[in-house]
Amino acid sequence: MSKLEHIASTKAALTVSGGSMAWPFLVPSPDQYASFLNLIVVPTIGALIAVVTFLIKWRQFWRGRASGFHKDESGAVGKRGLIVGGVLTAALASGQWAYTSAWEGYENCVYLDSGGYPTVGVGHMDPSLELGACYSDAQIEAWFWQDMEWKVDRPLSRCISHQSLPENTVMAVRDWTFNVGAGAACGSTLVRLLNAGKVKEACEELPRWVFVKGFIVRGLENRRWRGLPGMPPSNRALCLSGLV
Repeated sequence: MSKLEHIASTKAALTVSGGSMAWPFLVPSPDQYASFLNLIVVPTIGALIAVVTFLIKWRQFWRGRASGFHKDESGAVGKRGLIVGGVLTAALASGQWAYTSAWEGYENCVYLDSGGYPTVGVGHMDPSLELGACYSDAQIEAWFWQDMEWKVDRPLSRCISHQSLPENTVMAVRDWTFNVGAGAACGSTLVRLLNAGKVKEACEELPRWVFVKGFIVRGLENRRWRGLPGMPPSNRALCLSGLV
């Protein structure tokens, strides 16, 4: 056999043998696969999952701090609160919910308010709501605190500079703002009086806020100053009670 024939036969033998000499590092054996998976792939995937989970939890934590909301162990939405007029609004959470929901009304199913806007819960308006759709009490309370934070507390914390207001006064002003809107509230004589330290005079402004399109609304009179049997105090009465 010539040298050339010997080389050719050797190559053929290596190919037929399944590559036991030519391929051991390119095609790992089943044992090598298992070792590779156990020592490298599985720990790497586990580490990646842990990192992603940590980042998600961290993001949720900071979003919760920024928004002012948290969930307790029962899953209910709670309120950390903002500072309005020197009062941490978290301290008013349960009282504010009971007070405002009593005066504003509470509906589990979407309806059209007097202005024709889809509304649900405690005055929660959203054009994307489907008329007749119903929601749980937990969802309604969550919407309430979102509205209270973004439509009431955040604007008031910027426009009320007086830092020694009684809690009941703050609760009354929050309810009034929830009803009339932060723009109207922050531009009002009432807020200017609060910032001047004339709290009693500010409370006496509340009975003026009873008009809709130039007409007096009896329901607003009741809410602002008349009161009703079996209902919480009027805005004016609650506002002044903080001064006693």
